[in-house]
Amino acid sequence: MYGNKENEILLAKDGNGSFTYLFENCLVNTNLNSGFENSVFNKEPLFVNISENNYAIDSLSPARNIGDIEIAKLFQLI
Repeated sequence: MYGNKENEILLAKDGNGSFTYLFENCLVNTNLNSGFENSVFNKEPLFVNISENNYAIDSLSPARNIGDIEIAKLFQLI
C-alpha cells in the first residue's frame, strides 16, 4: 500500500461493533502503529522501472523478503 500520501490507510469505526484488523507482510505508508505484523513502514518500495510499468521490487527494496511464500503460492503469476 504505497502511494503519494503520507497516510495511505484510513480506518473508521462506524457503530458499536468490534473493530479489529491485521495487515501482514506489507510495505505501507501510514501513521497507524498497531495492527501490523512483519511490515515495513514509510519507505520507498524501489520498484524496478515505474515508467515502463515494471512494478517488480528491486533487489535493494525494503520490501524484499517480507512476503509469505505460502500466501504467494495461492495465486497464479500471469
